Amino acid sequence: MGEKEWQEGIPESGSAWCFSPALRRQLTEKRLGLGLTYAALGRFFGVSWATVRKWELGKIRVCQQRHRRMVVEFLQGNYDQALREDRNRPGMGAYLRPVPRDAVACVQRFANSYRLLGECPKGRRLLVEEAQRTVRQVLSQLLKESLG
Repeated sequence: MGEKEWQEGIPESGSAWCFSPALRRQLTEKRLGLGLTYAALGRFFGVSWATVRKWELGKIRVCQQRHRRMVVEFLQGNYDQALREDRNRPGMGAYLRPVPRDAVACVQRFANSYRLLGECPKGRRLLVEEAQRTVRQVLSQLLKESLG
């Protein structure tokens, strides 16, 4: 993605920069695809883990000028190799393995379904209960297969 796309709707003279929902989604997918925690990516950008989380969740809708280029280059894959290497160093706060795209997509579908049921507490409760039941079933089956 080019920087021009990122700057749409932002005054040229302004130092603020908007995270659109699509860009937030890309940032989350990229981070999870590399198996990075908020903390690991935050250290790389020189911000706190909470700032990265807020960028992704839309709690912070602007990015300081000094972070703009790094975020664009991160999404373009320019730092993938360095981040993969850092991920394996002790104390870098990365997950054991990157989260596969299909797993990320599944979690996002669940989150979107939960949001859509915002005015339906019973529907939310049933969705969570069913997801928990399914996860328990799958884990139980995997445990049985690995032991027997």
